Amino acid sequence: MTKNKNILIISPHTDDAELGCGATLYKLNKKGYKLHYIAFSACEDSVPKNFNKNILKTEVKKSTEIIGVNNKNLTIFNFKVREFYKNRQEILDIMINYKQRIKPFIIFTTSIKDIHQDHKVICEESIRAFKFENLLSYELPWNAKNFQPNFYVEIKQSEFLKKIKSLSKYRSQKFRKYFDNDFIKSQILFRGIQSKFNLAEAFEIINLNNDISI
Repeated sequence: MTKNKNILIISPHTDDAELGCGATLYKLNKKGYKLHYIAFSACEDSVPKNFNKNILKTEVKKSTEIIGVNNKNLTIFNFKVREFYKNRQEILDIMINYKQRIKPFIIFTTSIKDIHQDHKVICEESIRAFKFENLLSYELPWNAKNFQPNFYVEIKQSEFLKKIKSLSKYRSQKFRKYFDNDFIKSQILFRGIQSKFNLAEAFEIINLNNDISI
C-alpha cells in the first residue's frame, strides 16, 4: 500500500468514468483511497429536451457520491462536447495542476483506441501529463472496439451493485443502450471469464511504475 492515497479519475463527460470503472473506484474507496474526479463537460448540448440543460451536473454529484467521491473532490468543467481538440493546452494544464497538487497514485483515463473525438483528446493529454505515473485506461466498448485489456480488477457482487446504483442516478441518460443493466452485467461477466474471476472490470496499462494491486 502506498502512503499516497489519492486516485485521479479523468472523465471526458459526466458518466464516462462510472461506466468504465465505477465498481473499481468504489472498491478503491473502500480500501481507504481518496477519489478525485474531473469531468471535462456536462454535455449541455446533448441533454434530452425534456430535461434541464444542467441536469448532468446534478446527476454526476449523486452518482459519484455513491461510489465514494466527496463532492469537494468533484470538479466539472464546461468544455463544449466534440470540441475538446480546440482546448488541448487548457485541458493539459488542468491535468498537470492536479498532478502537482494531489500527486495521484493511480490515474484512470479513456483508451487510446477510443474513437470518440473528446475521449481521444483526453487520453492523449493524459499520456502527456502523466508520463511517469501509474496510468490505466478504462473500457467503453461502444467507442473502443479494439480495446485490449491487460489488467483486470476482481469485482464482488456488492461492488457491481454499487456501480448499478451509481449509474441509476443518470435519469437523463437512461435512453442510451449502454446504460442497460443487463449490458453492464454482461460486460463484467465477460471480463470475469477472461480473467478467471467471477466478475471483473478490465483496463489497458498505459504506464505502470508501482505495484497497484487492487
